[in-house]
Amino acid sequence: MESKAPGRPASGNAKRSKSKKGRKKTSVYLKADLIESFSRHSRSRGLYIYEVLEEIVEAKIRKWEAEDEKMLKEDRKAK
Repeated sequence: MESKAPGRPASGNAKRSKSKKGRKKTSVYLKADLIESFSRHSRSRGLYIYEVLEEIVEAKIRKWEAEDEKMLKEDRKAK
């Protein structure tokens, strides 16, 4: 994992998240990859980063809602 700023080491979590096959695709890495790819191609980096973060949050909320729906369906089947 590259450090966020030159001369600074990567965070402890990033160091521990590596596997034998390379880095794991954890949500932290996915967010970093998304932000990097979008900001690299934009002129107004700050705006793009906020847009990407907003998309990530919305995706998480959709995921949680889907998990809630799934649990409700399983509860109904159990009764």
